[in-house]
Parts: sequence; structure tokens; C-alpha cells
Amino acid sequence: LDGIEYEGKLSDLFNRLIRELGPLCTNESRVHLVLLLDPRVSWRWVRDRDREQVLSQSRVTGLELRRWSDGAIANAFDLLDARTASQFAGSEVFRLTSGFHWLVNQGMSRAKPRSGTNASTLVDEWQTLCSDALAGSGAESALLSLGLRGTDPELESCVWEVLRLREAQDGNPVLTETSFDLAAEALANSDRQWFEAHAVQMREWMRTMGLVRPLNPREEGSMALASWVQGVIGASEG
Repeated sequence: LDGIEYEGKLSDLFNRLIRELGPLCTNESRVHLVLLLDPRVSWRWVRDRDREQVLSQSRVTGLELRRWSDGAIANAFDLLDARTASQFAGSEVFRLTSGFHWLVNQGMSRAKPRSGTNASTLVDEWQTLCSDALAGSGAESALLSLGLRGTDPELESCVWEVLRLREAQDGNPVLTETSFDLAAEALANSDRQWFEAHAVQMREWMRTMGLVRPLNPREEGSMALASWVQGVIGASEG
């Protein structure tokens, strides 16, 4: 729901659209409806009690936008005809951007006029882009893109408290169970109650936004914080 204000239950809206568009789908024709959810609406969707019922329908496919991997970025340099040193450049761009799609895509657009060269020479486009995004008003725009501004005041305050209590493991920022426990203890009573009531959804939203990824995909628990997010936090706190 990009740019559309809808205050009702999202599951009701989705079910209504599916029901109304269903008759248009026949053996000869198909209708595809694509709904894009921004961070604020994604938070409402994560909390929707009937979300799983909607997603379980055979006609519905829920897609989660994943961050770019270093390998995918390296392959993307083929589009710029910059195959030489593309693996190295892919790793460097991923290190700078954590694979967030708008950063990778903007950098590709900036590098396009310089296509057909050694990929390593294009990395400076992302270095400039990321430096600009962490300076002045750029940091505020980055926070909006990450969903850490303009989403929900209670969500934002609780997420920030957890992020403040991040730990370092092997030099990487990590959110552990201790981070969440200490965050809950540090909050005032009303915020603590909200935190405890929405802890599961908050974790899901943070993962959906790409802020974190499970350290072990097969287990719940500690989550690795995207290094780009740590950079944005540092810029906003400074």
C-alpha cells in the first residue's frame, strides 16, 4: 500500500480485493494485484491477527524484499559491463551498504555512466553515496527508509532501546536475548508493558525491514544487526 491511506484491517482489505477480483481470473485470463507495503503499513500488517490466514490462500504469494548479497551485487556488475574485479567490488559494496536495495540501486545508477571499466574503480560511487547519506539531513532520510522514523512512536522508542543495547560479537553488532531483556527493564512502565505485549511482532518487523538477520536461521535468538544500520544510528546519535 504505497501512498494509499487505509485505516481498516489490512486482512479485510486483502480478502475483499481477492474476492472482487476472483471472477476476473479464468482459464483464458489472469489478474495480478501487487500491493507494496511501506515500513509503517508493514508494522500494521505484522500485527494483523488474520495475516497468516490471508497468506495461506493458494492465490496469495507473500514476498519479502531481501537485502542484496555480495554475490548478487558482484553479478550485477555484469549489467555495467564491469566484470573485472567484480567479486572484490561486490564484497566492498556489500560492506558499505549491507545490501540495502536503495543504496545498491542508487550506486548502480551513479556508476552507469562509467560502465565498461574495472569494477573496483566504481566502488567510490558507493563510498560517496553512503557518506552523503550519513551526513546532515541524509541521516534522517536513511532513518525514514529503514522505518526508524515516521512509523509508530511506541515501536520506534522500543526498537531504539534495543538497538542501544546491541553487543559486539567478533567485531559485528548483534542483538541478543540480553539486549531485549535489558531494554524492557530500562523502559518506563507504560512502554515496558507495550514492549512485552509486542515483543514477538517487533522482532518480526525488524527482520522484515532487513534491520537484522538471525545468526542461525534454524534457531530463534541472537540476530545480527546490519552494519549500515549501526552507521545510521551512530550518525543520528552524533
